[in-house]
Parts: sequence; structure tokens; C-alpha cells
Amino acid sequence: MVQSSAEDVDQYLAELPEARRGEGCLRFRTPEKIDFTLVRDLLRATAATPGPAC
Repeated sequence: MVQSSAEDVDQYLAELPEARRGEGCLRFRTPEKIDFTLVRDLLRATAATPGPAC
């Protein structure tokens, strides 16, 4: 996963309460609880952010 600013990631994590943030990753306990729309939006926002990948 490429890095976005911490504020961007925190914004999405607030909407993904089951997700835990690791170093360069998001972890979910169960696949059924993943909101793929929010994950997609996070990835798009990250891709649009200039800077190096992690």
C-alpha cells in the first residue's frame, strides 16, 4: 500500500472501526466486515497524493 498523509488515513480509519493500522497495512478481523467502498476510496485518495510509496 502506498502511503498517504496520516490525516487521510485516520479519516478513513474512523469510518472503518474493525480495521487496525499497521506499518504500511490495514488489518481486518473478518472479511465480512470490510467496507470495500471505503477501502477503494482510501486507495484512490492515496494514489492521488504526491510523494513516494512506502
